Amino acid sequence: MRRIQNNRGFTLVEMLIVAAILGLVMVAVYSLYINTQRTAYTSEEVVDAQQNLRIAMDTMVADIRMAGFLTSTSFDPVSNGPDELSDTNKLILQAPVSSGVYARAVDSLDIANNGSATIEVDTLMGAGFREPADVKVLVMNPVNLDVRGILTLPQDGGVSGDDDEDLLLNNTYGDGVSITERDILLKCAAADDIKDDGSPVTISYYLDVDPDSTDASLMLLKRSILGSKAGATEVIETVAAGIVSVELMYLDDNGENTAADIDKTSAVSILITSGTEDNEVGRDKSRQLQTVVMIRNVTGV
Repeated sequence: MRRIQNNRGFTLVEMLIVAAILGLVMVAVYSLYINTQRTAYTSEEVVDAQQNLRIAMDTMVADIRMAGFLTSTSFDPVSNGPDELSDTNKLILQAPVSSGVYARAVDSLDIANNGSATIEVDTLMGAGFREPADVKVLVMNPVNLDVRGILTLPQDGGVSGDDDEDLLLNNTYGDGVSITERDILLKCAAADDIKDDGSPVTISYYLDVDPDSTDASLMLLKRSILGSKAGATEVIETVAAGIVSVELMYLDDNGENTAADIDKTSAVSILITSGTEDNEVGRDKSRQLQTVVMIRNVTGV
């Protein structure tokens, strides 16, 4: 039987065709990889800018909403309102405490000097009082703004109940304190060096140079707290980085601009712009976030 052998290999043309096809496939795969990488870098840079925006906006909104809350009308909720923040142009707010956390009592009780008692507050309002360290609590009558006294929470926050409605309060500041139903309990922040007459703390926002940035247009949004006691120490914290600008407009009940009469402000329009630097892909990117915040003014004495 005769065996037929075929020892022919690939021709040069066939090799060139295969090489061309493999080249096209590799170009397509590389292009897909590059585009995916560019998209990933861009998304990461944009996320950073948006995260800075959200932090800056949420913090400012919380303070503006509480400005003037349970504060005498002798104090303006917005005491200084620039059109745009800078290192010298500061938005200055006044509020009873800087934490923004409060609860309403639903029963009445008396706490003697050096005594303790558990008070029930509105459902779910006690959660914000959880704290690992001792916290001061300012107790106020919401009708006439009288200060009942200053109490403290224990280190575990003293919060209990299925809906965080029970607060354990200690009286370590002297006279007995009487709490009546519907009184407001305000959680003091660590920086709140407050007087016991209801005088508000001062909360300021401004932009400052970022020493870690090579782009002079990217600033730090700073928040400062100054207590109402004489000689109180100003406490400054950085809220967000990468902020390009914070533009503000002050509105009255009719939506009219109150720049010339700041004490009539009932809402604040905020426009924040953030940016990126050291971009892996393309040029610097910017994002904006805008909102209008109503101030919770309460008629005072």
